[in-house]
Amino acid sequence: MNSKWLVIETMSVIIALLLTIPGAYAQDPTTLPPTCLASTGDSISVGVNAERFGDNTWASWANGYHGFWQWLFGLTNVYSHNQRISWIYRNSRSVDRCNYMFAEAGARSEDLIDQVDAILQTNPLPTYVTVFIGQNDICRDRGEEITPVNEYVRNVGTALDELAAGLFLGSTILVVGPVDVTHLYEVAKDKKALGIVDCEVLWFFSLLDLYPCYSVLGPGVDDVERLAILRDYIRPYNRRLSLLVDRLGSRYPDQNIIYTNAAFSYNFSELEISDRDCFHPSAIGQRSLSDLTWRVVRPEFPDP
Repeated sequence: MNSKWLVIETMSVIIALLLTIPGAYAQDPTTLPPTCLASTGDSISVGVNAERFGDNTWASWANGYHGFWQWLFGLTNVYSHNQRISWIYRNSRSVDRCNYMFAEAGARSEDLIDQVDAILQTNPLPTYVTVFIGQNDICRDRGEEITPVNEYVRNVGTALDELAAGLFLGSTILVVGPVDVTHLYEVAKDKKALGIVDCEVLWFFSLLDLYPCYSVLGPGVDDVERLAILRDYIRPYNRRLSLLVDRLGSRYPDQNIIYTNAAFSYNFSELEISDRDCFHPSAIGQRSLSDLTWRVVRPEFPDP
């Protein structure tokens, strides 16, 4: 046999063997189009009090929409992730869109596993999931009820592990670190609810359990030491969440798992905080959250 062909045949056999050995031939995972979206989280992702009292799902940074009725009543267009995805694939007739909301007002990290279980029972399965939870772990009726950092990370880690294992390979999971709720307090404390009542007067009712989040908004919360204690929870939540996502990325290399602290670092303005409860993001704030987080996922498509 010609020596040239002998070398070629030998190399072919070696390559074939390498391809059968796990990890011997690495290939970047293919990211699936984010056309089927599902959100997890709490009242922020539901859009509570963004522009009207109650749930404003149309104003959600993740799942929001802006159709004829929203336009007719002059409601704010938040340019949600859902809308941006629809815009990107507007000319693709073969693309099926999904827009599931599993976020629930009042949800804490311990509730995330139930939201994930619900997602994994959907048909079709989402290819893009947002995870934004932790605000209510800090925002409690009593300070001693705040979720310890290790417990928060354990709750989120269990849910993310199940989510990453249950989705199609190439799916995207966006993990957004919790907002600095003490910053929301500081920005809104000089604001007026509906332009009439001082927000601090409104928050006083947290003392009577008639208004949520006494741990952050209750009388005396402006004490420097108390705010510092709250930040000692929020900052580790974000740091540990970042490390958790790094570990999950190594464990599930075929999934596109992204962490961002953009919501935590963002300096909200008064206009970006609800006129109804002086605490949740307003519709304008929801649009800012959409902008900030979308840049992390698809920076090549900044605006619809």
